[in-house]
Order: sequence, then structure tokens, then C-alpha cells
Amino acid sequence: MSAPSSSAASSTHSSPGSSTSSLPPAYPYFVGRKINIIKHSPAAPSGPACKIPFSRDSEAWDTVSQEEYCLSRHPIAGTNCNDTSLSITITAHLRTGNERSAQIVVVDDDRVAKIYDPLYYRWISPWGFNDEKEDVVRAADRDYYREAVAYEELRGTEAEGTITPSYFGSWTMTVHGERGPRTVALILMEHVKGSCMHDMDPQALPAAQRKEAIARVIEADALLHYHGVDHNDLHLRNILFAFQDPTLPLAAVDFKSPQVRVVLIDFNVSELYRLEERTCAKLEGSKPLNPACLHCGLMGQYTNAGWLSNDEARDGEWLWQRYKGDVRYKDIKRAARARNTIWSVDIPDSILGVEIEYE
Repeated sequence: MSAPSSSAASSTHSSPGSSTSSLPPAYPYFVGRKINIIKHSPAAPSGPACKIPFSRDSEAWDTVSQEEYCLSRHPIAGTNCNDTSLSITITAHLRTGNERSAQIVVVDDDRVAKIYDPLYYRWISPWGFNDEKEDVVRAADRDYYREAVAYEELRGTEAEGTITPSYFGSWTMTVHGERGPRTVALILMEHVKGSCMHDMDPQALPAAQRKEAIARVIEADALLHYHGVDHNDLHLRNILFAFQDPTLPLAAVDFKSPQVRVVLIDFNVSELYRLEERTCAKLEGSKPLNPACLHCGLMGQYTNAGWLSNDEARDGEWLWQRYKGDVRYKDIKRAARARNTIWSVDIPDSILGVEIEYE
């Protein structure tokens, strides 16, 4: 039997190799460090994917080191609120180290800081040729903007603090190094103590409970869409389940219970629908898109991980039977002949974007 872990995951999935042994001697985000941070409002996003222009100087690109490049960066676009500051103390590491992208730490024991320091992003591209360098400054800025604007979009909705971590804003801090100071952005969010779906053993659960867990996930995703955010990376590693009783064996968990909380994390590739021509933002009096419409044909990761059967048609039928006529969502239909197609009744194809098929 597998048991849910109360500390295996937080507002991110902690991976192997997160120990301080992999960190450089001058690593600034060590446990016990106190940091003063200043409230920061990112610049308004320029498109659905919060596009960030390339920041590198091509003439110096071939010879500059990663640290030199990070020091040469322009101030982060946006506005500092210098009259709003906060002192935080790092109390634990969740995901830290060289080439780990954003550094994720626990602060003051009950919050998570996600620190977008380009010095710890991958400098040499694994996909390029001849040791092609990555624009780490652009990558860090892009991650910061996308996450910050996604959390701001959800602020004050029923999604915040339920299916996403409670959000405590975007900030900047000054990191002092041997070669000079750097401005680094971060966000603060709730420390969600739960189990990452990627690490859970679905075979410890009855089939009915496995489907209940998936239903919780896709219903949470439908709520995100309703409030205008497309997560774009709903991988198992970005899904947490928080249990009121973390000592309860997984096989004894009732995923229908309100005492089980599903939390979606990591919005660094998310998009805002209100900035797209294909807007799905909610209208007054409307309902969320139906989870069956959103996820029909896109259940492969659950099948591969053992959460669903290997019978795609049967799993699609389960989606249809579970959500047809569900008054919480927009109605759905499927063609008499093309039974493996589910779409929304009252959303034109030009708005939804595509018909989703699973055959």
C-alpha cells in the first residue's frame, strides 16, 4: 500500500538532485538566509503567451559568460512599489541548484518563494548545436511574467486558494555577488503540503477512485479555463493532492470527499484567454466549458501512468457518461456517426478553436 506524503511536494514537484551539494559555494539562497523583498508589478503582458523579446546583445554573445550576461541585464519590466517591502527567511529547499531554472524554497515555514534567477537556468541549450547558448535572462523573465499574470488573473476568484495555491504577490530583490548586484524577481504563494500525482501509485486505488481523482483534476482545469487561464502543462508533476489526514493509506482515500484538495501548480507556460482572439473568458451568467469537451482525446498521460485503462474508447465513453447533462457546465454533444468526438453545444468552433477527437 502507498501512503500520501505530507511533505513530498509543495507548490512545485521536488525532484532528485535538489540537495545543496550541487550548489556553487556562493549560492545565495541557503537555508537561514534573510532576504528583503520589494513589491513589484510586472509590465502588462503583450500577448496570450506573455511574449518577452530577446534581450541579448548579439555582438558580445559569443564571449560573454552566464554571470556577466546576468549582470548586464536591464531592470525587470514593470513597477517597483518601494513603499511595500517584506523580510523573509528561507527555511527549506524544494527545488534548487544549477540548471534547475527557478529556485523554489520554503520561506517562514508556511510560504513558498519561486525565484526566477537566470544565473541558475540552463546556459547551454540541450537542443542546440555547437554548444548553443540559451537566453537565460529572457527565459527567467518569461517564466516570471507568465506565472505572475496567471496568478493575478485568478486573484479573488474561487480558484485562488482552492485549486491553486493562495497567492501573495510578485516581488523583486537585490542579490549581491562578487561582481556586483543583480535584480531578481520572485513570487510568493501558499506552501501546499501534499502528494504529487506523479509520485502516487494508482494501482493502490480501486478503478472507481482512480477515475474520481482524474475527475477532480479535469474539473479544476475547467474552472481555470472559466476564469480565463489555460495552464498548458497539466502534467502529473504539476498536480498535487492535499489530504486532511496525511497518514491515511492511499487505498483508503475518498477522492470525492471535500477533505481532499486538488491543487494545480507551475503556470510558467500558461496563457490568458482574454489576450487571444480565441477568447473563452466567461460571460455574465455563463457556465464553464464541460471537462469532457476540454479533455476528450487528451487522456493519454493518465492511461500511460496507470490511472485509466488502455481502452481509449472506453475511457472516452466514461467522460461522456459522466459529464453529459451535468448542469454545472455548458452542455455537450457528439455526432451520431463520429461517436469519438465531443464538443460544446453553444460555443462556436471559432471560439473553442478545435473539435477534439480521441479516435
